[in-house]
Amino acid sequence: MKSMFAYICLGSNDLERSAAFYDAVLGTLGYSRCDTSAESETSWTGWLGWGVYENGGAVQDALWVCKPFNGAPASVGNGSMVALWAKNWAAVEAFHAAA
Repeated sequence: MKSMFAYICLGSNDLERSAAFYDAVLGTLGYSRCDTSAESETSWTGWLGWGVYENGGAVQDALWVCKPFNGAPASVGNGSMVALWAKNWAAVEAFHAAA
C-alpha cells in the first residue's frame, strides 16, 4: 500500500542544529539525507530532508525541515506542512472544495 503522505515539513529556526539532531535520530531508523543534488541548488537553500526523494519529487516519502516561507520564526504551526498524495489535479481541486 502506498503511503498517504508525500512528505511532512517542519519549520526550523536553526537548520544546523536540526541537521545534527535528525541525522542522529533518523539514522537509527535507517534514514539518510535526501539527495537533491541533481536539481538547482538555490531551490533547496534552507531545506534538509530525510527519507526517499527521487525523480524531482515525483517519488517521495520524506521528512523535510526548512525555514518558514514567510520569513517569520518557526513556531508550533508556522513552517509546518503536510503533503498528501492525490491521483491527479482534479482530486486536489475536489479536496480543496470539500475543505
